[in-house]
Amino acid sequence: MRLKLLILALIVNFPVYLGAQATNNLSLFHLSQTYYNPGATGSFEALGASFFYRTNMLGFDGGTSTQMFSVHAPLKNPAVAMGLMVEHEPIGARSVTGFHLSYAYRISTDGGKLSLGLRAGIQNSATEQLK
Repeated sequence: MRLKLLILALIVNFPVYLGAQATNNLSLFHLSQTYYNPGATGSFEALGASFFYRTNMLGFDGGTSTQMFSVHAPLKNPAVAMGLMVEHEPIGARSVTGFHLSYAYRISTDGGKLSLGLRAGIQNSATEQLK
């Protein structure tokens, strides 16, 4: 039984290990909560949208930059919220582009709301040929 639980835990967490070194570094966390926590989708109780542009190593060839656009809102059903995020990050000869959908199920409690979120998406990583 323990072996089955260990195998299940490894399968469920496998994608986390693949992407652990490729997390973007965003400023202004309070404006990009849905990037780090899909449960924050629809938390403003209205349409929320944001666009970020961040650059590092300004003036150096191959310096990194990050662009991210996200939009999220609650739906007609007050317990459900959806969101979309598009990100692009060129790092030297490598470029990463991703499209992600977020879903949040929100449960009303006496003190506020408990929100459970899921995010699924597609990410493309491409490498240019250096000359």
